[in-house]
Amino acid sequence: MGRFEISLPDNIKGEVRSGKVIKMQKGFLDLLLPWKKVNREEKTGYIIKVKSTVENNTEYRLFKTTEGNWSQDADGLIKMEGETAMAIKKAIEEHEKLNS
Repeated sequence: MGRFEISLPDNIKGEVRSGKVIKMQKGFLDLLLPWKKVNREEKTGYIIKVKSTVENNTEYRLFKTTEGNWSQDADGLIKMEGETAMAIKKAIEEHEKLNS
């Protein structure tokens, strides 16, 4: 689990916590067949607490697949929307690029 801070536009700070999210899927009939493999999906999950003097403190949850696709839910159904979410995504990508 990682922890770091990011800077967003308008002098807003964000505290980021990241970790692996693993989703394992096995159907009901697959339980009867123990030799069948389990579908395993791994993503990186981010919890971002945004601290602003103008707005109330808010929390964002973002997920990134191993292919680099971003979403706002673990299933990948809700795509990235909003100016703040896009700024958070950009700041996280820059931080990961600098630290890799």
